[in-house]
Amino acid sequence: MTILISSTRKSLKNRLLIYTMYMLLVIGAISMVYPFLLLLSGSTKSGVDSDNFESIPSFLYSSENLYKKEVEAFLNEKEINLKLIFGHDYLSFKSVELPKISQTQKLLLKEWQQFLRENKIENYQYDLAYMRVSQSKKTQPLFLREFQTKLTGKYTHNLNDFNKLLESEFTSWSAFSLAEETFLERERTYQKIPSKLVKEFRNYKKAENKNDFKLFLSPSNFFIKRYPNCPVKLTSLFNQLPESDKIRKKWLDFVRYSLNPLWIYPNLKNKQLKKYFSTFLQKKYNKNINLLNQNYGLKLNHFSDVKISATTVKMSQEFFTDWSLFIHGWHSEDNQFFIADAEMLKIAGVEFEFRNFLLNKYSNIGTINAQLKAKFNSINEILPPQKTAHYYYFTKNQGAIAYEFVKRNFIAVFSYIFLKGRALLNTVIYCAMAIIFALLINPLAAYCLSRFKPKSSYKILLFFMLTMAFPPMVTQIPVFIMLREFNLLNTFWALVLPTMANGYAIFLLKGFFDSIPQELYESAQIDGANELRIFYQITLSLSKPILAVIALQTFTVAYSNFMMALLICQDQKMWTIMPWLYTLHSNSGEGIIFASLVIAAIPTLLVFTFCQNVIIKGIIVPVEK
Repeated sequence: MTILISSTRKSLKNRLLIYTMYMLLVIGAISMVYPFLLLLSGSTKSGVDSDNFESIPSFLYSSENLYKKEVEAFLNEKEINLKLIFGHDYLSFKSVELPKISQTQKLLLKEWQQFLRENKIENYQYDLAYMRVSQSKKTQPLFLREFQTKLTGKYTHNLNDFNKLLESEFTSWSAFSLAEETFLERERTYQKIPSKLVKEFRNYKKAENKNDFKLFLSPSNFFIKRYPNCPVKLTSLFNQLPESDKIRKKWLDFVRYSLNPLWIYPNLKNKQLKKYFSTFLQKKYNKNINLLNQNYGLKLNHFSDVKISATTVKMSQEFFTDWSLFIHGWHSEDNQFFIADAEMLKIAGVEFEFRNFLLNKYSNIGTINAQLKAKFNSINEILPPQKTAHYYYFTKNQGAIAYEFVKRNFIAVFSYIFLKGRALLNTVIYCAMAIIFALLINPLAAYCLSRFKPKSSYKILLFFMLTMAFPPMVTQIPVFIMLREFNLLNTFWALVLPTMANGYAIFLLKGFFDSIPQELYESAQIDGANELRIFYQITLSLSKPILAVIALQTFTVAYSNFMMALLICQDQKMWTIMPWLYTLHSNSGEGIIFASLVIAAIPTLLVFTFCQNVIIKGIIVPVEK
């Protein structure tokens, strides 16, 4: 039935009325859709765009914003890596800008890629991108997921067995993570004999197909960060004691007290090194060569037989400990002080190896400048073009990068729900039991009140309605005590029994049953139908719309049940989705929280979408048949 007849619709007044109604409907639709879009947009957030509130994430249409998120993820969300890896002076990822790549940088990149293919880099000199997060807590980066999948495929999907085989202590698969592999700082300890998990990771990250994603650490950038007010403007660091008096003291201070000894190699060209180091060992081990042999696991005859390796990575853990003391300085019991001279030490690193590679290939800086179309004054000005390499990867893979940011928080939430506990299975069982009992108990009670009309039916109905006057929080304690007395805690019955009968549902069903003509019941009785058959074939058959409403209401209450589910089922094995999501929210980043809310809304959205016609009939247009 139309509100306006066709002959009056063309009048200006009625057209304005129609347009106003359409405008109000559009505004209402926007007011419902816009918050949901904000929720979806929030599910893609990380630290760099945490302050943005957009219905459509800006990184989907802005290359600059996508680059900021990509640099953040690539550098494992550590702003210090902007300096240590890329050599940037940016204070945060939010200030990162798209770089401008010169012809020299393009040519230098080709040399860098050849260098990586032809040379083996020690694993302590680089970390791997997309492995860790600090701002986007609980997010699982791309390579961390890939590494976990590889390990579970190689070993086992059973967490307890996995921990035993790989010498790890993960409490759940969602807690799977790896310690940072950056060893520039002196305080960081490198495992010469790593656990099986660390060994697997080092093998994983050294693969050639990961060259574009290796974060090569730079002692030069570390030095410049450590001494921002250095009297000499540096773009790089000398691997040996520099000639300039202005920087010699800071260089030596940096080597002795700031840089990890892993990066400090013996300068084997120094003639005094071996003799002085042997004297140091004699003093440290009280001239007892057997004590040194026992500590090093060797069979030497004299302290002078100790061989100093050209690289620290080839030293044993015990030898490396002594080497560290030798660099830093050591006092003997008779107060004699031993410390390596500056000329005995040199700094190692990928940047120095890369410069040697260029010198071996082109002989001198002049030829290098000619080949690279550059104007370098010294070989020490050349740094590995990691920023350029990453930018080229970014330009070729913007679509895949954006897709990764869209999905990664949802993957983390799904992994948390599916792999930790039985949240999904428990929720399905609980909701199914709640709906079945709600459609069994409430219709029977309402049918009895409507069909037989007992004298106290209104008092009974009033009693049912009074249960709605008290919020669920009031009944939590007595319900908990009662379930505890019946030994029902941590069971599905504890979840279902308190809400099995609902006063509002009985009231609603009774009103609907009262509208069914009594003649139908009388005809059925004449045909010999018993009361159960009448209830099933007539009453329930004509009440499908209202039953759908009751089922949806029951599903919504059961699915969103958090407080009671947490209170009466404290065993995590009995937790439903809501308690798990609460624990996830308590220590997660903003993107994870938004993604979990989207996932939590999907079941109710699907139920309403597929059942909306039946629901509307039950609410608005109940029809007698």
